[in-house]
Amino acid sequence: MLQHFPGKYDKNLGFLPDRLLTVGKILERILRAKGHYPSGLIQEGCALRHPYLFKEVPLIKHEKKTRKIVYAFSFDSNNYQTILWHLFEIFKDKQCTVYLKFHPDFVFQLGLEYQLPKNFIDARHIPWKQIFNEVDILLYDDNSLGIEALRYDIIVGYF
Repeated sequence: MLQHFPGKYDKNLGFLPDRLLTVGKILERILRAKGHYPSGLIQEGCALRHPYLFKEVPLIKHEKKTRKIVYAFSFDSNNYQTILWHLFEIFKDKQCTVYLKFHPDFVFQLGLEYQLPKNFIDARHIPWKQIFNEVDILLYDDNSLGIEALRYDIIVGYF
């Protein structure tokens, strides 16, 4: 059985898989740094661990354009300030609404020195199902929300 971190003498054994997909960039970096894997084996993937992704769910088609965007933050809060700055620069005072959906395990203490622009919404307490039914575009950087949004006929962009 393959362990998470094979030793340097294990890396050329014939029973390694063809590819290891990780749950995102963070785990990919850890496996590359700590494991002795052959070159090209580890590749960033996404989390498909949620049971509801495998149920028969009809694809929801949007009838109209709402000009609403959601940004799905990952657990890695090191990039939050930079991401927010870019989102503000791009979308501030535009004719669209931007939902900011922080990771549910993140303790919200950003220490923002500025107010959210009037077209931005702190969506921490809005359920994803409701957001998916309202937005046209989902932007994300290191999580599985891109896969989930496709089931709702939402345009997905890797930010």
